Amino acid sequence: MTRIMMLGLRDVGGVQGGIETHVAALAPRLQKLGHDVMIIARTPYHRAQDQIPTVAIWCPKSARFETIVHSLFGVFYAAIKRPDILHIHAIGPGIVTPLARLLGLRVVVTHHGKDYDREKWGGFARFVLRTGEALAARWANHRIAISRALTYDMNKAYSKPFQFIPNGVAPTGPSDETDHLNQWGLEPNEYILSVGRLVPEKRHIDLIQATRQIRAAGKKLVIAGGADHDSSYAQKLHDLALQEDNVILTGFVRGAPLRQLFSHAALFCLPSSHEGLPIALLEAMQYQLPIVASDIPGNLELGLPARCYFKTSDLNALEHAIDNTLSEPAEKPDWAAHLQPYDWDQIAEQTAACYDQVLAGAVPKTLAARSSGT
Repeated sequence: MTRIMMLGLRDVGGVQGGIETHVAALAPRLQKLGHDVMIIARTPYHRAQDQIPTVAIWCPKSARFETIVHSLFGVFYAAIKRPDILHIHAIGPGIVTPLARLLGLRVVVTHHGKDYDREKWGGFARFVLRTGEALAARWANHRIAISRALTYDMNKAYSKPFQFIPNGVAPTGPSDETDHLNQWGLEPNEYILSVGRLVPEKRHIDLIQATRQIRAAGKKLVIAGGADHDSSYAQKLHDLALQEDNVILTGFVRGAPLRQLFSHAALFCLPSSHEGLPIALLEAMQYQLPIVASDIPGNLELGLPARCYFKTSDLNALEHAIDNTLSEPAEKPDWAAHLQPYDWDQIAEQTAACYDQVLAGAVPKTLAARSSGT
């Protein structure tokens, strides 16, 4: 049984975030394939859960220092426990990859997106994130990227083989229940839904501004998500929502409430300026929702019809795209063909194959070519 330790996430089971969702879906499937998986969580976010063995290691709850402190402590913990594979998620934690290798650990790194492109970071943080990306590329035994575009960019930038293994989505049927909608004063098919953390690159304020006329006509805007840390952006968003009619901030939701929000939305909108490969968008497609998304690489990669995309940060284009989509016949789109590559069981098998390659000490020379689609 291969012992896998995962580092780079806050926790699983009740923490928002693409990486957290990725690991929460991946780890149980790796267990079913016969791997012994342990999560290294961060104490400020950890909640007891039985599904995946987890150890919580202290770190400050600080946007600046949380990741690096936890990653350092996590690597030393891994060095003591000696897993067969240390799987590091994201380029911020990736900065400790050389240390992990020097401590004799085999390291797989998953690149979840160019975090240095996020609007919330200043110059020094962007430098640290780029350094983490470079060190992970240079020192990891095996490298994974979650989108084809990202895989291509990394192979080109570092001349190191990155393998494309995407995010996924689990088959989920719609909910007929509406009790949680009632708590928010929502009616089925009478609201626009956006799901994501309250961070600037999600462009929530653009969405509020672009939907004013639509909300005046009766539709509501629901933004489901919370802020990991206190921020001026989150406060500004809350203040703006209080001043606007028909804008509802639910906070972070999961489980039955989130399922109901997806099941009964009239449209899903993701106006982000930065995404790796957005799980929330995959989930919206699983619920057969009409989609409006910004034309960034992470969204374009899903290959939706051109009418689903608008020019990023263009408020007029966003308003027109939403209005046009809401004006179309109310038939649910069938995204099944688009979702075929994003099956978590298949993703787990591909990830397990990476572990086998590392343990065997061999990574195919053709990996980079296959990953980039050439």
